[in-house]
Amino acid sequence: MDLLPLLLSVEFVRAAIRVTTPLIGAALGEVVAERSGFVSIGIEGLLLLGAFSGVVGSWWTHCVWGGVAFALVIGAIAGLLLTWISIFMGVNQVVAGAALNLAAAGTTTFLNREIFGDNPPTVPGFETLPVPLLHEIPILGPIFFEQIPLVYLIYLLGPLAGIILFRTHWGLRLRAVGERPRAAESAGVRVKQYRMSALVLCGMLASLGGTYYSLGTIRFFTENMTSGNGFIALAIVIVARWNPYWIIPVSLLFGAAGALALRAQTFHLGIPFEFLFMLPYLLTMLIYAGVVGPARPPAALGHEYAD
Repeated sequence: MDLLPLLLSVEFVRAAIRVTTPLIGAALGEVVAERSGFVSIGIEGLLLLGAFSGVVGSWWTHCVWGGVAFALVIGAIAGLLLTWISIFMGVNQVVAGAALNLAAAGTTTFLNREIFGDNPPTVPGFETLPVPLLHEIPILGPIFFEQIPLVYLIYLLGPLAGIILFRTHWGLRLRAVGERPRAAESAGVRVKQYRMSALVLCGMLASLGGTYYSLGTIRFFTENMTSGNGFIALAIVIVARWNPYWIIPVSLLFGAAGALALRAQTFHLGIPFEFLFMLPYLLTMLIYAGVVGPARPPAALGHEYAD
């Protein structure tokens, strides 16, 4: 099968939308955090915690939405922990995020073996939910309106995050904290509290995205199943120029590369499969190198205070 027919097929586009889903959740969380002036390098760890806690919650409650709720709670707790370590205890943001990634990898591996053993059970997961009437639209219907509920939810969060950041008082103050924290503090804005709320929301959004890996696909947890996609989310935020409205289209670009790597293995394209798996990460480096110069981050990003 040639490459062009594969790229234009309905199944490929559907796969790209699915692969993009966790990237959107992680990138939206990172946008919120970085808009407050905090670099959340631990986004990979948050994705992994979401994937694991989603399975635990679904197994415990026998309900997929119970798994999602538990993942949101764990994500919020992780955000609070990151706040305490970095903002209130003064640990460097990058160091704290890296520590979160390592802790999440080790903790999820250990707990998964302790709770489920060598043969993890299959837990309740998401089923495809066609949207009435809309899924009958030729071509577009099967692509966009025959997905699992988690896909619909996360794609709706993209424009919602944009509205919150750019159309609400909370969003205005959060952006002020990320640009001029001293000026915001002199105006009565509680800088640390706003950054704490941003990190809690970041943890919840990233954990929600992480549940896709476990509850939206294989319905059990495997070690390091997020495969470094949290770092791709970091690049997506920069390419999208810290604008939530651009997160979805930019994520789709990376998601398409991931879907191509997965689906092209079944066809004889004359390309080593190892190279196909490199595509998302290679694309990350190429685009990151091309836009990191002109893209201007929030002025206080990575600093406690900046004028």
